[in-house]
Amino acid sequence: MKHLGEVLFTADLISKFFVAFYDMETGILVMSSKRIALHYMSSWKFPCDLISALPLDTIIEAFGAASAPPRVQAGLAFIKMLQLVRLYRVFEFFHALDYSLSLGQGTLLVVRNTTYAFYATHWAACMFYQVAQVEGISPASWVGRNAPRFLGRPQYERYLLSLYFSVSAFTGLGDNALYASTVPEAAFMICYLFFNLFLGAYILGTVTMLVVKGDERSKLFRDRMYSLADFSKNNELPQSLYSAMQEHLEVTFQADTASDEQVLGIYPTAIRRKVLRHLYLQPVRSCYLFRGCKQRFLDALLTAARVELFMPGVQIMTEGDNVTELLILVSGEVAVSQHRVNVGAAYSTFAASGQGMAFDGSSHHTVASADGSNSGRRSISGGGIGVRTRFGLGGFFGVGKDSGKEGGKGGAGRSHSGGSVHRGSSSGPPAAAVDPSGRGSFVNGSNGGGLDYSSHNDVRGVGAALAEVPFFTDIPSHEAALSTTVVRALSLPKAAWEMLVEQFPQQARIVLDNLQARQESDLYTALHNAALVSQLSAEQLDTAIALIKAKDGMESVDPALVAETRAALTQAQMEALMRLDDVRAVVRAHVRKVDHLRVYRFLQQAAQGDVETLRAMLNQGMSANSADYDGRTGLMLAAAAGHESVVRLLLDHGAKADQLDSFGNSALSEACKEGNDKVIDLLLGYGAT
Repeated sequence: MKHLGEVLFTADLISKFFVAFYDMETGILVMSSKRIALHYMSSWKFPCDLISALPLDTIIEAFGAASAPPRVQAGLAFIKMLQLVRLYRVFEFFHALDYSLSLGQGTLLVVRNTTYAFYATHWAACMFYQVAQVEGISPASWVGRNAPRFLGRPQYERYLLSLYFSVSAFTGLGDNALYASTVPEAAFMICYLFFNLFLGAYILGTVTMLVVKGDERSKLFRDRMYSLADFSKNNELPQSLYSAMQEHLEVTFQADTASDEQVLGIYPTAIRRKVLRHLYLQPVRSCYLFRGCKQRFLDALLTAARVELFMPGVQIMTEGDNVTELLILVSGEVAVSQHRVNVGAAYSTFAASGQGMAFDGSSHHTVASADGSNSGRRSISGGGIGVRTRFGLGGFFGVGKDSGKEGGKGGAGRSHSGGSVHRGSSSGPPAAAVDPSGRGSFVNGSNGGGLDYSSHNDVRGVGAALAEVPFFTDIPSHEAALSTTVVRALSLPKAAWEMLVEQFPQQARIVLDNLQARQESDLYTALHNAALVSQLSAEQLDTAIALIKAKDGMESVDPALVAETRAALTQAQMEALMRLDDVRAVVRAHVRKVDHLRVYRFLQQAAQGDVETLRAMLNQGMSANSADYDGRTGLMLAAAAGHESVVRLLLDHGAKADQLDSFGNSALSEACKEGNDKVIDLLLGYGAT
């Protein structure tokens, strides 16, 4: 065994001449054999490994120690203590285990502390016996006093007795027969006990740290629970609300340490961006609001948003709330209702009435939306022929969003009907569903966030947006939302959206255009559905459609026609038209803002003489005659500044050489004022007068 150990340590010594290392200054992995050898030989590990590999027994015998007296041989044996330097590998081993997470923290702590304690007591046991041998096993030594327990005994029994003596001293228990009495034994015992003070403190400290760490977290949880209980008692909260707050606290407390902010906060932007893409890019892409948006805009949106967690049965929003955050579902489902429907009571009824849904063989058709998309939403609409629900919520008519598949992928529409799930083609012909009151109920499919105009419930899934119209138009919410499962949603605050608008005005315009197109499409389909059940006459339908197509808002439609149609439309339908008008107003305002910003940048670049930027803007469709509020064009500014190349570029792209501003000045007059002769000649060459 002794020679095998020497062979292994020698092999380890040789192998380290071929182990690559990281340069501490550059952080680069060094693989050059010469540099590896120089680095290893100049480190403190090389002499330690060399001493560990030396056959000290053979060397001592070669110097004649074998023929020396026993006491001399015992003294020379202390030279072998030099090989204790090989123990640094034990510390390196546990250091590697600690950071590789191969073992749990508790398991690693027990294994490491046990190993350290065993090495210390083993070494002390050998030293106690060696000190006695150096003294010649005198009657005063601890071995001499216990001669019957040592003489004639096997070596392992003598070792175990020495180890017992060492462990009893280490733990402070002691033994009435095993104690140090000679001066050498007392000297070593003093050193050993001092060492035990530090080793014992280390072991107790690591155990205490692990226990206290768990106690601190449990104490924090208890403190939050106690604070919630006091708050509920002082403010007399209902028991149901208090229980919901307790459940939410438990979930958020458990998920807090693994939240995106906690985990990703230390990483650079590039890594955070990749992780956020992996987690949330697909749900965001499946949301209709962001169709056609560029990757940079979506990355910025993911960075600005945060993840909200909701337990089942939590009222996420209520009708009339001021919506300050845009919620995009990334997991779970939410029941959404509109027009003063108690979605909480409806959900409770639904949850209490069945433990799931069974499929039957019946089916019904859904009314296809204008864009033909069906995903992200299941509609649970009011009672009607072919469209019935456990909620028992009647409605005038509605446009919901079906989804036969989760995650925002198109599929067959689903509608809860009498305890069963009916499936129908998302592209089938329109079919009216009339309830006993004579009012229709319709289901339409599209990726979450469309309009619903009846008193019905709508289950939205991954990729759906909640209350997006109130968010963008700053009106109170027209819908209430309640989580039916554990829900995770991306929450984009209003301030973050405004920053995105400043950074990506064109992408924000795409989002608003998508919103407007969806509202128009849903309302158009809903009005046709209303005509199918004879709610609207052909003339009234044409008037209502004219309201939808009125790009300048309702003010551009004949008031008499609006009044005539209003009598045939329900309040919910008129509110939908009003919301569409609000959306269009927001889009128009944003378009004006974007156009003004582009004109300002265009004029600024013309005044500065930036030919390449101007050429790019002109190629993107910017008019060469764009002017500010005073009618000053880029050609006038470039002529005044003497930028001949800019003037030529603008004239080549159709700029009017004789156009006047509000003060009657032209590009030629501006060039004359500044004395730019080359620009004057150029303008005259293009026919300026």
